[in-house]
Amino acid sequence: MIKEKKKLRQKIVIFYDNAYKELSRIHYTNIQIIWSSIFVFILLFIVDFFIISYSPFKYLIPNYPTKEVVNTMEINNIMLDSIRQSLENKNKYITNLIKILKNDSLENYNTKTINMDSGQKFPQIKNVISREDSLLRQEI
Repeated sequence: MIKEKKKLRQKIVIFYDNAYKELSRIHYTNIQIIWSSIFVFILLFIVDFFIISYSPFKYLIPNYPTKEVVNTMEINNIMLDSIRQSLENKNKYITNLIKILKNDSLENYNTKTINMDSGQKFPQIKNVISREDSLLRQEI
């Protein structure tokens, strides 16, 4: 015959002290205590994580960057991205210029930017020939 394992059940009873009246009774096993402890531990960990992550308490952690450092990093990141974009545009311009000088066909030819640039008017510029310009033209 196989002996059945009996679940060892314990109980907690809460009495009202003056009247010796039982207020509540809780039955539990050892496994229930272990699982309840694990659940409470995980729940406390999650709550602590969100409190520290989304509140000003995170700046109290050692080696965590301050607000000023984070703001400076964001500004530097934006400036770096702008510099990178400018460098890419200049590299495209240089490669297209080299292709034009070699009489090659242009790849990724963008007429939109050329039309945009050529449509600008500059009314403040006056076409006046200076004396030095006239002398230079005579020499040439």
